[in-house]
Amino acid sequence: MWFHLIVSSASATPSSPSSSLFIMSRQANINCGRNGPIQRYSLSQAPNLSTTTALLSTLTSTCPPHRRKQHLLDPTRCYQFACVWGDSIGFFTRPEVYLNALGETLVVGSFSDTIGTVTAVNVPIADFRGSFTSLVRTADAEHFDLPCHPTPAADLPGPPDPNSDAPTDPVEGTLGRLNFGDATDPPDCPVIAALPGFLPLGPGDTFPDPANLSDDMSYRDSFRLLEVWKRAIYYLKRHNSSCSVTSGGGLFHLPALHHVDEPTFSNSGESASYSFFYTTLHYCVYVTCT
Repeated sequence: MWFHLIVSSASATPSSPSSSLFIMSRQANINCGRNGPIQRYSLSQAPNLSTTTALLSTLTSTCPPHRRKQHLLDPTRCYQFACVWGDSIGFFTRPEVYLNALGETLVVGSFSDTIGTVTAVNVPIADFRGSFTSLVRTADAEHFDLPCHPTPAADLPGPPDPNSDAPTDPVEGTLGRLNFGDATDPPDCPVIAALPGFLPLGPGDTFPDPANLSDDMSYRDSFRLLEVWKRAIYYLKRHNSSCSVTSGGGLFHLPALHHVDEPTFSNSGESASYSFFYTTLHYCVYVTCT
């Protein structure tokens, strides 16, 4: 299943966000007005360590589902998310849960970081809370306490090669097969980790809008989590047909991934949770104009 951001028309529709999504304090309006010094939502608040710490906790498998849901839908903690459309990364601003006339639960917001510019979009809540799996550096996975596969990625076999002498046997796992660069030191070696499809942004977390997935600009020093997330998505695009590595794409022999005791990664934060190694969600978010 692909994620879709549906861009609403300018006229009032059931999926259009209410004006309350974009209400700011009086002082914020003064600072962030068209003639004010701040023109972007991502720069409208100063960094807040306690808020950022709370949002980072939602990435871990130990975060209770109700707590994850509480943090990610609390506009005082998180009012923007990074998401992917095409080959770019953009901002999903001021999200709010909305029930449309068909009984579908959507998350509605603006696909823009510019104050005064509202592009109304909506996404199904299951996709908004969804995750993807990719390869990340061991050091990054440990730093953010990401849910990880217990076996190093280089030791996991690939799918059978029909042109080999043993066409039904999985291909032996090697680091060179993964196209992950010259990762020789243990902290640089890849592991399979789960990341959110919509990355929560704390106060002051920003990046160029839009940012290109394939550019050489690194955020490792200024915004390490964004760098890890961006590279994980770009890796899937280049080396796994834009699929989560645990759901398809041909990088790994999937039965070998699933024959382990997997940690769990909650998708919805509601009644059901699932092992993220079985997710069928892909990472990509495309914008569809209506």
